[in-house]
Amino acid sequence: MMELMEYILMGILQGVTEWLPVSSTGQSMLALISVLQASPETALKFAIYLHIGTMLAVLVRFRKEVKHILTSLPKRGEDKITSYLIVSTIVTGLVGVPVYLLMKQSLGILAEQGELVTALIGVFLVLTGFSIHLSHNKVGLRQIENITLRDMVVGGMAQGFAIIPGVSRSGITTATLLFLGLKQDTALKLSFLMSVPAVLGAVALDLLQGDFLVYDFTGLITAVFTSFIVGYATMDILIRFSRRIRFDVFCVFFGLIAVVVSMVGVL
Repeated sequence: MMELMEYILMGILQGVTEWLPVSSTGQSMLALISVLQASPETALKFAIYLHIGTMLAVLVRFRKEVKHILTSLPKRGEDKITSYLIVSTIVTGLVGVPVYLLMKQSLGILAEQGELVTALIGVFLVLTGFSIHLSHNKVGLRQIENITLRDMVVGGMAQGFAIIPGVSRSGITTATLLFLGLKQDTALKLSFLMSVPAVLGAVALDLLQGDFLVYDFTGLITAVFTSFIVGYATMDILIRFSRRIRFDVFCVFFGLIAVVVSMVGVL
């Protein structure tokens, strides 16, 4: 059983890493498995629930956009952001649900193989780093009003695969939208907004399976509340910070460390 301070620290970790292209799920799972000795499956479940706090931070930060989306639902064909979120969310579900179920089954089989799971997270962090690197020199010109159906489908597919720990959701979706020719600010905004239905879907999927979290409920609420406070407080400054730092190098570096540490553990 985790101590209260450990729940708070996990909330802080989620609140900071969610806005950086370093896979907050991967970072949380690495901490839970390597430091707190949690099983891989339990670590994944807890990491998913931590996203509730940062999702609420997005809702508060972009409340005007969310209100506009909700009021424009009846005429969604006329609103590109609403259309993008609807189509990309459907595609995310079609891709993400099978990937999530397969991954969860695999983690159950690897319940006693924390080192192997750590290595796999490291490999996906390295792959995320290369994806971000390839998008660095992409200078898109298209804005929200220029979004096409292809953008919606490809963006949703990218987010569906981001359920895999080590694949940065914000990193892979932003990089994908940049590859498609969208401006950076537009790509970042769409990436944040599309995270809301994705988080709700992931939590709902876990609850519908009747596979409830084994952590203390009070501790979970504390971690979620902490991730909300820290996430909201750090969102803008970390977004600006992320534009100046080579997070492709960061992902590759920490991914390789995770792989090496896991190999040492096995040996």
